[in-house]
Amino acid sequence: MGDITREQKKEFARLIYFQEPGVSQKEIATRVGISEVTIGKWIAKEGWREMQKSLLTSKAEQLSMLYTSLDKFNQSIRDRKESPYPTNKEADTLIKMTAAIRNLETETSIAEKIETAKAFLQFLRKMGPQYMQFSKDVARLLDAYIKSCL
Repeated sequence: MGDITREQKKEFARLIYFQEPGVSQKEIATRVGISEVTIGKWIAKEGWREMQKSLLTSKAEQLSMLYTSLDKFNQSIRDRKESPYPTNKEADTLIKMTAAIRNLETETSIAEKIETAKAFLQFLRKMGPQYMQFSKDVARLLDAYIKSCL
C-alpha cells in the first residue's frame, strides 16, 4: 500500500475490522501494511470494539426477547387460578416491559446509525471522484457523531 496516507490506512483497517468480523489484528496489519500495535491502538482509541458489539446486538433480537417475555408473563397471569388479573407489582412490571418495547421500537440504535452512515458514504463515493474529499470530511464527522452516541 505504497502511496496512501496513514489516515487512508486507518480507514481501510476499519473497513476490514467491521466487514470481516473475527479477522485478527495481525491479519489486518498485514493487509493494510502497518504494525499490529498500531491496529491495536486504533481499535482502543477509536472505540471499534464497542461499535462492533453494538452492531452484534440487534434491535430485532432484543424486541423478540422482550415480546416473548411479555407473552410468557401475561400467560402466567392468565393461567393463575386465584385471579387472572395482575397484582400491583405485576402491573408495574408490565408497564416497564411495554415501555422498554416502545423505546426499542422508536429509538435508532448505534448499529442502524453506523449502517446508515456507511450507506451514505458509499453513495457519496459513487457520485464520482469530485466527491472523494467531501466524503472523507463527512466520514470524520459521522465518526465523531457515532462516538458521541456511545
